[in-house]
Amino acid sequence: MQERPDQVRKFYGRSKGKKLSLGKKDALETCPEQFKIRFAQHDKLNLTDVFARDYEAYELEIGFGAGEHLLNRAKLYPNRGFIGVEPFLNGYAAAVRDARDLNLPNIRFYNDDAHFLLKALPIDQFNIIHLNYPDPWHKKRHWKRRFVSHEALNEFARLLKTGGEFRCATDIDSYAAWTLMHIQQRNDFIWNVQIALDFLTPFESWVTTRYEQKARREGRSSCYLTLIRS
Repeated sequence: MQERPDQVRKFYGRSKGKKLSLGKKDALETCPEQFKIRFAQHDKLNLTDVFARDYEAYELEIGFGAGEHLLNRAKLYPNRGFIGVEPFLNGYAAAVRDARDLNLPNIRFYNDDAHFLLKALPIDQFNIIHLNYPDPWHKKRHWKRRFVSHEALNEFARLLKTGGEFRCATDIDSYAAWTLMHIQQRNDFIWNVQIALDFLTPFESWVTTRYEQKARREGRSSCYLTLIRS
């Protein structure tokens, strides 16, 4: 895991799993430096510096798992810059390996707690923020650990352009309700939905991830929420 800014925040969730395969270990050891986002406490990042060029649009994905969705979008939209955040080393290594093999110059990775990065990113620059299948933390005493919070939404509102989208996919009904409850308490996001099909239909250019496939096998359907920055 990279050197993190010197801030105090308790991180919930795993950062490591089973032993890395040789391919993933090699990917981490040979990962081009350009793929990595590094910064120190109180630094403010400039996206032109992060990507060494300007892009017509920018997207951020938090908790990208093994990177299926993130890498697919980076391939589909070569004129957009993509930042992916994943603290879980095994998933991060898989995505780095695949991005290297696919030679995707428009992607950057951050292997730590997303809250550190959110505070360093520039205001009003992102077109889309993705949060796909966040940890639901089912037990009520653990709800405070859920990523969707007023703190996180404050950062999303700061980072998104007017009309930009916060997209959240979940297979847990209570997490969808939790997200909408937080949105309804604010005046800087709009849930523009007309019929149930609007939030039961996957986002455009959607790729089914391995987590979503597991949810289907276990009989769970998904909800796809699009919240517009007003």
